[in-house]
Amino acid sequence: MRPDQPCTVALDDDEWQALAVVRTNSAAPPAEPPRLRAASRWIAQLGGFLARTGDGAPGVKTLWQGMQRLRDLT
Repeated sequence: MRPDQPCTVALDDDEWQALAVVRTNSAAPPAEPPRLRAASRWIAQLGGFLARTGDGAPGVKTLWQGMQRLRDLT
């Protein structure tokens, strides 16, 4: 997958909308889905990834934990 694609290639509408609402602290999701790169970082942050400059890419365990949290939110 290419990171500049919309996140709808990997997430259902309910999932990306819940993710966007939680990460942007807004009452309603945006009209356009975020890019896959942004959505995957947001999911990793739900799993505990700090996203600091020197942290590198999130790991599989962090992404898995973020997906579990996203399922709870959805």
